[in-house]
Amino acid sequence: MPTKKSNYDVFISYSHNDSDWVRGYLLPMLDSWGLKVAIDNKVFVPGVTLDVHIQDTIINSEHVIFVCTQHFMASKWCLLEVDKTIAQKSIHCIPLVLDGPKNVPSALSNITWADLTDLQHDKNEWKKLCASLNGKWSKRSDAILADLQDLASFFGGFMNNKTTTYVVQRSHNVVHDGNPVDHMITVESIEALSVVHILLGRIQKTKKVQVMLSNDHSELSSQVENEASGNYIVLGGSRPDLVTRYSGRDFDKFYWENQLPLDNGEIKDWNMGNWGYLIYKSRTSVDDMVIFLYSPSGGGTRMAAEKLLDNYWEFARGKKGSEFVQAYDYDGKLIFEHIYEDRTS
Repeated sequence: MPTKKSNYDVFISYSHNDSDWVRGYLLPMLDSWGLKVAIDNKVFVPGVTLDVHIQDTIINSEHVIFVCTQHFMASKWCLLEVDKTIAQKSIHCIPLVLDGPKNVPSALSNITWADLTDLQHDKNEWKKLCASLNGKWSKRSDAILADLQDLASFFGGFMNNKTTTYVVQRSHNVVHDGNPVDHMITVESIEALSVVHILLGRIQKTKKVQVMLSNDHSELSSQVENEASGNYIVLGGSRPDLVTRYSGRDFDKFYWENQLPLDNGEIKDWNMGNWGYLIYKSRTSVDDMVIFLYSPSGGGTRMAAEKLLDNYWEFARGKKGSEFVQAYDYDGKLIFEHIYEDRTS
């Protein structure tokens, strides 16, 4: 008896908390292999119950990819999709692991998975997945992979879920109802932290993130677990010493004397009144990397975080592993940039 032809080559089962990675990385790659892909926002139509959509799409797919993350394991709908797929014994199941095997459901644990935990830019891993789906690698696949490699080159250890990322936000010493408060942060500072959280999610940094506050006396609200290794995102400038430690650049001079940490001292036509915020990234490494988002104001710090979030693909393609510093005005116009040619990866 002939086998029923499927409507879709592959259905993607994923948590919406991982939608940035799925729609930004996975879906374009699958499309580049010439596959007909079923994903909820394309094939689920209004007026039909979700469980019916899931059942029909699974039945009409030759393969199902399960994007296994902590978010996947926490989603009842994702786990329902696992059960419904397993029940259809003729459908090829492929667990795709993004943050370690512990997030593979037990029902899929005996199936060899595609492991992209620390290999999101690895051509061999992507090619194995392509072959398992009967896809065809193309020039577009190479271009998408090059983008992923640029992203890994730019963010380095920030994409590594084995290394801790410390997010340090400027806080203040205030008196509230007659009592001193050491770590008070503004709404704009909270917004900046939220933007950084979104950015880390976009690059699948889902583990080992520690948020700390640093008050007017540069006192941290919690202790760094291991000062010998780790990556830092420093917001607001209260701890330029951390940036100096991990970059080797004299950010104390910049912070206190309004000078940029350039190889040749002050920059021509530098006018402190013209600029709004600064973005600095150290050279790329697995650990001991630092990103510095600085402004004299909380709103400017938030704008620096938003600039990086909104343009991180362009930063990755243009800067790759370079160490650089940029200054913008409050309208988001680039005033100048400096790339440290002596330290690029």
